[in-house]
Amino acid sequence: MSSITLIGSGGAGLAFLHHFASSAIRHWPLTVIDPNPQSAHSKTWCYWSEPGELSQLTPDFSWTDFMVSGTTDATTCELNRYRYHCVGGASFHRIVMNQLKSLPNVRFIHEKAESISWNPQNTTVEVTLSNTEVVSSVYCFTSAPHESPEKLQQDRASSPFLQQFAGGIVAFDKPVFDADTLTLMDFKVDQHPGSVHFAYVLPHDANKALIEITAFTPELYSEAHFHKAFIRYVERIASTKNCGYRLLEPEQGVIPMHIGHHARKLNPHTFTLGTQSGMVKPSTGYAFFAMHQQARFYINELMAGGGTLRAYPAVHGRFRFYDALLLDILRVDPHQTISIFQTLFRNVNTDRVMEFLRESSSLPYEMLMFSKLPKKPFLKALWRHVFS
Repeated sequence: MSSITLIGSGGAGLAFLHHFASSAIRHWPLTVIDPNPQSAHSKTWCYWSEPGELSQLTPDFSWTDFMVSGTTDATTCELNRYRYHCVGGASFHRIVMNQLKSLPNVRFIHEKAESISWNPQNTTVEVTLSNTEVVSSVYCFTSAPHESPEKLQQDRASSPFLQQFAGGIVAFDKPVFDADTLTLMDFKVDQHPGSVHFAYVLPHDANKALIEITAFTPELYSEAHFHKAFIRYVERIASTKNCGYRLLEPEQGVIPMHIGHHARKLNPHTFTLGTQSGMVKPSTGYAFFAMHQQARFYINELMAGGGTLRAYPAVHGRFRFYDALLLDILRVDPHQTISIFQTLFRNVNTDRVMEFLRESSSLPYEMLMFSKLPKKPFLKALWRHVFS
C-alpha cells in the first residue's frame, strides 16, 4: 500500500511531485495514476516570481519588461522585484522526472482512475482503475475532474465568460522582436461585440515567439475565427520587416472565468488539486504560482503528521469580490476593460500590480490602486452586485 496516491500529472500533479521530491517525506511510497502523462507537454505555463521563489524550477524563458498596447498608445512596464517566466509542459515534466530518478519509491500507473472511495474500516483511500485494479493509500490527491462530463459541461455553460486562446510558436525570417520585452496585452486587433480580444506575445529570441490571440467571450468562437485573427496579426508583424514566417507549434485552449464552489476535500483523506480546487484566478486565468503554493501547503501538512490534514484554504474574500466586479464589467460592457487595463498599467507601479494579481497585496494599497482606475464602471458593477 502506498502512503500517497496522486491522480493526474498535469500542471498541478507535477507541482505536487516537484515539492515532494525535495521534501523530508520523499522516501514515502507514492503512486502516480495518469493514462497519458504526456498530455500536458503541449501546454505553456507562465508566472512571475521574486528571486528565490520556485528556485529549483528552471524556466524556458524570462523577461524583465512587458508591454500593454491600447488602440492608440502603448505602455512599457519595467519589472523590478519580479521576473515574468514561461515554462513549457515538456520542460516542466522533464525537470520533475529528473528529480524523481533517485526515488524508487515513486511508481507510475498508466491507467485511468475510474472511482475514488473511502474505506472507513481500514482508514484508507481506494482508487479503482480502468483495468479493475484497486490502488490503496493513506492519502489521495487528485487533479482529475471528479464531476460527470454532463456536470462539467453545465459548469462551463454557466460560466459568465470564457478565456479562449489560439495561436502558436512562430519563426520569422528576420529579427522582429525585443527579446527582453513580452507583450502582455495588445488590443490592436479586431474587436467584436460582446467580447474583448487581444494578442499575447512571448519572444523566445529576436526571430521567434509564442503568439496567441485571446478572447474574453461569453461563448466559444470557431477555430476559423481565431485562425483569421492570428494570421492577420502575424502578417502585420512580418510586414514591419518585409519578411516571411513559419508556424512551428500550434496551441489553443479554453479557461472558464468562473467564480463558484470547488470541492477541496472529497472524503476524509482525499483532496483536490489545481483547477479542480479553484486555483485558476477567474479574472485572469493564471494558476501556475497558486498551484505551487497549494502543493507546498500539502507537503508541509504531510510532514507535520498527526493523521488529519487540513484542506488548502479556499480563496474567497476581497480578491474574489474584485474578480466578480471585473467579470460583471466584462458581461455588461466588455470594451470598458480595455481602458481599465490600459489605465492600470499606465498609472500604477508595475510590481504592485503584479503583487495584486497574485493576491498578495494589502488592502490600503488596493484602495489606492482602484482610486487611479476609471471609477464609473466599477461603481456600476458594485451597484449591480449589491442590488441585483
